[in-house]
Amino acid sequence: MSHGTLTKMRGFGLCTILLAGIGAADASTPGVRWSGVLKAENGSTRVMAMRGGELLRLRFGEPYNCEIPAELLDENPDGAQYRFNPPPNGGGFCAGLYPGSVLIQARESGVHMTFDRAGRVWSGDLSTSPAPWGKR
Repeated sequence: MSHGTLTKMRGFGLCTILLAGIGAADASTPGVRWSGVLKAENGSTRVMAMRGGELLRLRFGEPYNCEIPAELLDENPDGAQYRFNPPPNGGGFCAGLYPGSVLIQARESGVHMTFDRAGRVWSGDLSTSPAPWGKR
């Protein structure tokens, strides 16, 4: 086997390992992004989430169109719980989340997110997202 072919095979193997690791990112991984749809009785919305260190930021799509930060409250083998902070850009949906919390549990290819807002439980599976934050 030539040196060039061996180098390409090593590079391909490394890329495969890295991509598998990205797919298995869990709730405790800093600097990871997830996206998907959250549902509640009579409602659904798209959400993008980004974790950076002990901070989490959620961005909700239409019809809510708001963003809210959260800080790590507790982390254990069952998942990570975050406490919502006041939303910086307002929005009735996000304002109604404060001062509640959100639970994030690891899944094979992302996370499962659950929170309560005004007596309605919102939940859904979010996939690991390679898209840069703000670009979707």
